[in-house]
Amino acid sequence: MMGALAVLIAIALVIKSGGGAASRMAEQMLARQNVVAGTLTYEKINAGFAGDVEIRNLVWKAPNGDVKMEMPLATASVNFFDALRKGAGVGAVTNIVFNRPKFYGVYEEGQGLDLLNLLKLAGQENAQEVGKKPEQPDNPTGFRGLIEVKDGELDLVSNGKKVRLDKINSQMAFKQYPLLRASATGNKEKCDLVLNMDYENGSARVTGEAKNAPVPDVLAMYPDMKHIKVTDGVVPTVKIAASKDRGGWHIRLDGKPRNMAGEFFGLPFTDGEGTFTADRDMAELQTVQANVKGMPVTLQGTIKSGRGTPLPPVFDLSFSANNFKTQALSKGLYLDDASVVFSGKVTGTAVEPKIEGTFSCNYLYAAPLQMNSLHGNYVWNAGKLVLHKAEAMSAGAKVTLDGFLIPAAGDYQFSLVGNNLDAAQMTDNRITGVLRMKARVAGTDRADSAAGNGAFALENGRYYHTEGNLRSEEVRYMEGNIVILNGQFGTKDAVMKLGRNKYSIAVAAGDKDAAEIRIGKKLSSSLF
Repeated sequence: MMGALAVLIAIALVIKSGGGAASRMAEQMLARQNVVAGTLTYEKINAGFAGDVEIRNLVWKAPNGDVKMEMPLATASVNFFDALRKGAGVGAVTNIVFNRPKFYGVYEEGQGLDLLNLLKLAGQENAQEVGKKPEQPDNPTGFRGLIEVKDGELDLVSNGKKVRLDKINSQMAFKQYPLLRASATGNKEKCDLVLNMDYENGSARVTGEAKNAPVPDVLAMYPDMKHIKVTDGVVPTVKIAASKDRGGWHIRLDGKPRNMAGEFFGLPFTDGEGTFTADRDMAELQTVQANVKGMPVTLQGTIKSGRGTPLPPVFDLSFSANNFKTQALSKGLYLDDASVVFSGKVTGTAVEPKIEGTFSCNYLYAAPLQMNSLHGNYVWNAGKLVLHKAEAMSAGAKVTLDGFLIPAAGDYQFSLVGNNLDAAQMTDNRITGVLRMKARVAGTDRADSAAGNGAFALENGRYYHTEGNLRSEEVRYMEGNIVILNGQFGTKDAVMKLGRNKYSIAVAAGDKDAAEIRIGKKLSSSLF
């Protein structure tokens, strides 16, 4: 009986001694740790009967004082007899579990992810600070166990954009040290992330994929592109390949985004889809298609991130559309349901972008002109698409156009000049002669908003009173002002001299084939 009691007392003393050794070992490990830059603080350490150590409310602060991790509980499993025999040491630890840790990371171009930069893995030389001597490589660790992260969170600020990952679970095995093998899973809303990593002597290789990744989160690795914004969309599968060498971290992403929405230089787009390949330096877009104001547009090219330079993102993009309705540009530009073909390029930087291109239209009707073979150039200037060298054929002569359109607002202002117009073509042979006209029109993104003014004149023609040309008179001159109101063409103070009589007239835009001349009262007569 006494012998059994003595054995029990001895076992209790051994357990107590072992727990105390494990606790002291944990305190020493935290005080002398060389795994992360900065400081580790904790509320208390408890040692269990089996030699397990619980560390409560562990906090990691970077050298600048920023909190990088907060954790309510970390558990270290200690080999009971190693802790007694070796007098404590990291080699006695078999397993470390981080329970519900919360990490705070910052990713910046040219600097990378601060959490990785603050790790001091064995064999890795620390970055030299200005005015300090280079540090020696960290001593190899004696740890040969497993580190686990359970139900963690990561709050990441990437180039000023916030991204949160939760349900992070990870394992890192030191069994084959210096080769470290790690795996991790995480979640962001409907996105699931899986990563695998091998790390040895300062070099790393990472592979993985993200399922249902939101496009805005993928773009978070790039700086703000200002005029190009993606607010919605998903990549069903993002293939991830990353590596680390003496040159730092390298990453490549591949995917096929779907259902993208956002803005492209003030124009809303939806239903975007395509293929991309991206690394930290450049993203290549391969035939991205989207609906801009309901019209199909194709985009392709590259965007350089500007990493490692003071430059913002650099564009080299081309775009095109084959059947873009004018009323999609502005509801005030119905123009008989005309369609425009255009192409262009986006170059320059996100801060100083440059857009230029060409456009054409086979036919459009802007009463009373029927225009064909419209074509020209355009440039983007402070939110305006400005026309250059735009011209069309109308009534057997060239018509020139200039002006601008504000795509984001739908506002526009255009001027039109035509000389040597064939009046017969415009009036279905009711008047012959050469007509000249000019007009200015402005409108908004509202149907029938067009308003403007102008003038027209004709000299030495002929007016036919009947369609069969049975009776006609000489037109000595015809002139007047053009008035455009609520999208309707009209005239003001218009007159026509037929022979020796001067009449007031009104010109109305009839059907698409002819303008109608309405003769009013006689104003005066002359002898000649």
